[in-house]
Amino acid sequence: MEEASDPVERETGGRPISWPWYVRWLAVAYVLSRFAGPVGFLVLCGVAGVLIARHGPRFDLAVVVTVAAAWACPAACAVFRWWFRRWGQRRWPDTGPS
Repeated sequence: MEEASDPVERETGGRPISWPWYVRWLAVAYVLSRFAGPVGFLVLCGVAGVLIARHGPRFDLAVVVTVAAAWACPAACAVFRWWFRRWGQRRWPDTGPS
């Protein structure tokens, strides 16, 4: 029985695959980006709401930048996930039987 804590995958030929540390960090960032996008959007929208409530309904530069950052947060996370999948497929194509 294979242990769950083994960081080495096995190829079809039995050779071990040891993923580099930066690939592991990017994989963790990939998973965390699924939560960071929506949470960042909600937090930054809340900050924009507080700024609007504090300074009135006028839209100054701080409010505009905060709202733009709120919309950019999920978009940037989605772009990162798209890039990581494409990068991984280029560097480690699926050569085994599927």
